Amino acid sequence: LTASLDRTGAAQGTYKGSIMLTSPNPTGTKTVTTTVMVTGTIDTGPSISSPRANPTTIYVANCSRLPKNGKTTAEVTVTVSGPVPLTEVVLHWSPSGGGQGGTSIMSGVGSSYAGQLGPFDTAANVGWYVTAIDTASATATTQSQALQVSGC
Repeated sequence: LTASLDRTGAAQGTYKGSIMLTSPNPTGTKTVTTTVMVTGTIDTGPSISSPRANPTTIYVANCSRLPKNGKTTAEVTVTVSGPVPLTEVVLHWSPSGGGQGGTSIMSGVGSSYAGQLGPFDTAANVGWYVTAIDTASATATTQSQALQVSGC
């Protein structure tokens, strides 16, 4: 016997309920019914808010004419919350038009997480997004954002 809980309509938190099991009596004269109590935790997963890259435009690595206050890396920050602890928050990136993308684990304090994008060798738009994974293997992912990497 396998029982499962459809969590799509359930409220977050502790779930307590029962399942009624009915089976024929081995002699076939009447049915036997029993109630089994079940408990579970409903995890709606982590929530990611305020994804930002600062600055939103950076310059290629080894730029010999880097403008004043120009940077070759950007800091990506997000706020992550959820009902259960997180196992990791991951920054993903991929340059437009191909090229090598990557991932890195973001560092966090409390609900604030940060990671670095760049430096990059060529000018391009770099798409990036963040994924959070909790101890129940529930995930959340931000929409893709763009970082502009300008030439010198």
